[in-house]
Amino acid sequence: MKKITLLLGLSILMTGATYAQSSSSISVANHQVDFNNLVGTPNGPSEKTTGLSDTLYGGTIYQFRASKALYIDYALPLDSGAFYGTNAAGYKGSAQLFRYASVETTAPKDTTYNVVGILSRWFGKVQTTSTKNVVFSIWKRSTSKTAVSGATKMYVYGAPRTPAIATKSVPVTALSLTGSTITWLTTPLAALDSDIYVGYTISYNASNLGGDTVGVRSNDTVGNTTYSVEASTLDTLINARVMVQNAMGNWVSPRFDLNVGNGGDLGMMPIIRLNCPNCHATSINGINSKNLTFKGHYPNPASHQTTIRFSLQNATDVSVAVYDMSGRLLQTNLLKAASAGDQEMTISVEKLPAGNYVYAIETKDGGAIACQFTVVK
Repeated sequence: MKKITLLLGLSILMTGATYAQSSSSISVANHQVDFNNLVGTPNGPSEKTTGLSDTLYGGTIYQFRASKALYIDYALPLDSGAFYGTNAAGYKGSAQLFRYASVETTAPKDTTYNVVGILSRWFGKVQTTSTKNVVFSIWKRSTSKTAVSGATKMYVYGAPRTPAIATKSVPVTALSLTGSTITWLTTPLAALDSDIYVGYTISYNASNLGGDTVGVRSNDTVGNTTYSVEASTLDTLINARVMVQNAMGNWVSPRFDLNVGNGGDLGMMPIIRLNCPNCHATSINGINSKNLTFKGHYPNPASHQTTIRFSLQNATDVSVAVYDMSGRLLQTNLLKAASAGDQEMTISVEKLPAGNYVYAIETKDGGAIACQFTVVK
């Protein structure tokens, strides 16, 4: 296979760094709870309502489809999804970073990519009479720098750049709280060639949630923090994978601005549609999500099977779930202990009727990308 060069900067594990506690820090208890000991259904314990001391539970992305899941509590002492949903702090939204990677090749290839929708996973409770809306959004990444409290010449680099380049408002009553929600953009984004944030915003009164305690599922992974050094200033620029919009409307990093040691990753990913479906597999530009760099699939359209190409920075388990266009799960494929480097995973589509589908490729450590594909007979 051709040599892959990721334009991601230098990657290190930030294990030795310590940061002073800032006045905006929030104490969050991260602990795992056995699903069998919870009261209620997998979309949230039934005894939880709207009080500011309530806690809802969100499952990990990777464990979400398991018959016996561990639910990760990111909520104490807030109300639903800690940073990632309606909560006592009044946070207005969350966003996940996806990086654009390039493949060095002279073969015909996608030099840009299209985003046609967003796949997300939610938990909690929503009243049937609710009038709230979630605004799904895609933002380009800004070049802003926010100083890390207690650190010298260290900055959180890049945040969602306003205004968003695509939005789609969806009633909270339309969210699936037990499976995946697929939201299609009214106008697909074409010819993207840069990093993006994928996320949502929501308006609500934190002191009166009206029975709606809803949040995006998150996982308990940390992974490596990537950073670069700015040549002109020698400042260290940290790539924040997850950002949250606080009550003042500012985007902040849970880990570096709020001193939360593990902010996890969101159950939210872009749905990609390739510009160049008939290109040779090694010629597809990549989209990066943590350990995972997605490089497309072939053939497309497919009649019997299609092969998904991706690379991993580190060895991990990989799953591919196939959905219909409404978000109904059709099949799940698992590749255990996939090694680092370039990989291929072939999935059968022989039993699927002709039409359009979505698959989500996810790694155990939180990387996730979705892609639309077509089956023909």
